[in-house]
Amino acid sequence: MPYNLEYNKTDSYGKRPNASNVLVLFILLFVVLCTFSQHSVAPEEYPIIGTSSEGFGIKNNTNFEFFLYRLAGNVPDKPPTNLTLPPNGGSTTVYVQSTAGEFRYVEAEFWVYDPRGGIDPEQAGQVKLRMIVSRRSGRSAYRDIDQVQINRAPTIDYNIGFWRTDITFVNR
Repeated sequence: MPYNLEYNKTDSYGKRPNASNVLVLFILLFVVLCTFSQHSVAPEEYPIIGTSSEGFGIKNNTNFEFFLYRLAGNVPDKPPTNLTLPPNGGSTTVYVQSTAGEFRYVEAEFWVYDPRGGIDPEQAGQVKLRMIVSRRSGRSAYRDIDQVQINRAPTIDYNIGFWRTDITFVNR
C-alpha cells in the first residue's frame, strides 16, 4: 500500500501549535484557576461584612468569690458562661462582638467578696477589666485584655496569659 503524503500534511499530529491553540489553552487555564481558587479577590480596603464573637477567659484562683455585675460596650448576644466565679478555680468566658475593620471592646465589672459573708456592694472589692478586639478582613483578630483596675479589693493579684486573652486572679 503506498504512503499518502497529502494525508500527513493535513494531520495535526507532529505539528507545532499555532498562536490560536495557545490562546485557547491559556483562557481555559485561567477559567479553571478562577473557578477553583479559594482566595478572595476583594482588596483589604473593602471589609467583608459580618460579625463574630471573640472570647476572653477569666479564672478565679483566690479565696474570694467574684460576681460579674456589669457588662458594657460591644456586648454580643452570646452571654458570659458564668456570672459567679467561686473561689479556687471558678471561671467564665466573656465575649466581645467583633466586626471586620472595626475596634470593639467590652468592660466587665466584678464584685469581689468573702463567700462566707455574701455580697455587700458597699464593702466588696471591685475589679474592672477592659477587653478589646480589632479585626481586619481576611485576618485573625487582635485580642487583648488592655486594662485591669482593682479597687477596694482584698489582697489579690493577677496574671495575664501569654496571648493576652485570659487572666487569672490569685492570692497575694
